[in-house]
Amino acid sequence: MKTQLRFITPCFCAGANQYVAEIRPSSIRGELRWWFRCLGGTHEQENAVFGGTSDRNPTSSTILVRVSGIQLSNTPYVPPFTSPGQPEAYHNYLLTAPNDKGQTRMWKTPPDDKSKKKGAIRPESQISPGSAFAVTIRKTRAVETKLDELLDWSIESMLLFGSIGYRKCRGFGAWCADELLLTKTELTSKLEKLENSGFFHKFAANSNDDSMTVFRQIEGQLKGDKMQQTGLRLFHKAVNKTPLGYSHGKSERQASAVYFRPCGVKTNAGAIQYSLLTFQAPDIVLGDPVKNAYPDNTRII
Repeated sequence: MKTQLRFITPCFCAGANQYVAEIRPSSIRGELRWWFRCLGGTHEQENAVFGGTSDRNPTSSTILVRVSGIQLSNTPYVPPFTSPGQPEAYHNYLLTAPNDKGQTRMWKTPPDDKSKKKGAIRPESQISPGSAFAVTIRKTRAVETKLDELLDWSIESMLLFGSIGYRKCRGFGAWCADELLLTKTELTSKLEKLENSGFFHKFAANSNDDSMTVFRQIEGQLKGDKMQQTGLRLFHKAVNKTPLGYSHGKSERQASAVYFRPCGVKTNAGAIQYSLLTFQAPDIVLGDPVKNAYPDNTRII
C-alpha cells in the first residue's frame, strides 16, 4: 500500500539532529502502533505485528514502512509574536530543544515578551504546510485474519486522522491523504466506527478553505481553564507509564489522550475544505494508574 500524504499544518519532527526536521519511517511506524493500540490491540498482538524483543519469544515485524518522494514547501510557517498570555502561546511559545540552553526548535531567536520584539524562526526545524511525501506500508508475512483486520483498520485510521512530530496533540504535524478524501457523511461514519472502539469525538459543523485557519481555531479551544469552562480536564497528570506515552524529565507528565486537528473534507463539488476534529483515545489505554487517579471521569469530549 502506497499513499501520498500532504501536511496541512506545520510539522516539527526531528531526527538525529534535533534542529533539523526529518520525516522518518520510525515516526510513521510509531503513529501506526499508537492507532493499533488504541483500537484494541493487546501487548501480545502488538508484538506479533510490529515485532518484540522478549527474551522468551522474540519476533520480527510483519510490516515494512518506507518514506519516499518528499517534496518540501518553500513557504515556512512564521508564527506571529507570542507572549505567554496570548492564545497563540499554546502553539508557538518555546518548543525547547533538548540541550536545555534556552534554544528552541521553532525559533533561532525567540520573541521577547517585554520588548515585544519579534522572533526569527528556524526554518530547517520545520516541515511546512503543503509539503508532501509518500508512505509505503507492506506486509511481509501473513497473520491471523482478525489481527490482519485490526491492522488494516489501524492503517486506515492513521492515514485519515494521524499526525506526527512535536505537539501533534495540539494540531501540529497533521496530514491529508487527498486520494482517500471522504465526504463529511463518510468521515462521520468512520468516526462512529472509532467510537465503537472506545474513542470519543467532536467534529465541528463549520469548515474553511484554509487548513491553517482551522489550526488557529485550536488556539481558542486550548486557551483558558478547561476545568472551569467545561467541568472536565484537558490533560491528565503523569501518574505512571501508560500505553499512551509518558514524558520524563523536568516536567513529567502523561501524554494527552486528546487530539485537536484540522481534517480534510470532500465537498459535493469535489473540492476540499477543512473542519476541526477533536478526538479522545479510549479510556482503556490510559492505564489503571490514570483511571484510578481520576475515578469519576477521564473523558473531556
